[in-house]
Amino acid sequence: MEFFTLLLTSLFTLVSPAGIALDTLAEQNIRSRLSAAEELEVRIDNTPSYQLLDGKVDRLRIAGRGLFLIPGLRLDILEIETDAIDVNPREFGRGSGNSPIRGLQKPLQAAVRVAVTEADINTALQSPELYNQMQTVALSLFDSPLIQQIATRYTLVNRQVTFLPNNRVRFQSQIQERGYNDFLTLTVETGINIIEGQQLQLLSPAVWVNDRPAPRRLVTGLLDLTRRFNLQRLENRGLRSRVLQFNLTPGGAEIALFVALNP
Repeated sequence: MEFFTLLLTSLFTLVSPAGIALDTLAEQNIRSRLSAAEELEVRIDNTPSYQLLDGKVDRLRIAGRGLFLIPGLRLDILEIETDAIDVNPREFGRGSGNSPIRGLQKPLQAAVRVAVTEADINTALQSPELYNQMQTVALSLFDSPLIQQIATRYTLVNRQVTFLPNNRVRFQSQIQERGYNDFLTLTVETGINIIEGQQLQLLSPAVWVNDRPAPRRLVTGLLDLTRRFNLQRLENRGLRSRVLQFNLTPGGAEIALFVALNP
């Protein structure tokens, strides 16, 4: 949602000097709000073009490579294509609750495709700042007292992800209790599936601690936790989304989504 707010702000604060196309100006504006961007192309479809001043866009298309929406996390590919956008420029801004973007006149609908590489994910996992952000997001999604307790007591170091064939992934890390120097080695390997475009499902998960199978209750607990990961939970924040395609390959991961933000 933060990115869509940034995106709309970049569009509807445009003032185009004579001779500069809106597409070019929008690209420059969006690029300036990102941490970094290797390649970025923006296309605004509008007839007539001046209706942008009234908060209307017929269609917006964005294609980027090597984008850093936040420092430390590189997206290899980001593609966005929206339906018609209609906002009230006088009311536009960041909202709250069920209306995360203030001033939307109708739902903002978009198709989004994101691809990341294994190398970029592992680089991100080594960043303490980014790890803390991801941990905060995970805790809010799972909303589990047990996970809250574990996160407070233990930390994961030397984190690494390996993407495997057949939509499987392996996560390896060392678990260290805060205040102590010794650690355990944790390995989790599982297949990943998305049920009905919204519910995360783990397929044949296995957990090892110091290269020995972990107690079954840990695997059961992991399955119970992932059942909480359902995109429907975001609807109370004004965001509807559905996974259209999800693929893991040894080189990385790719996901295609339908997203709709409510007015």
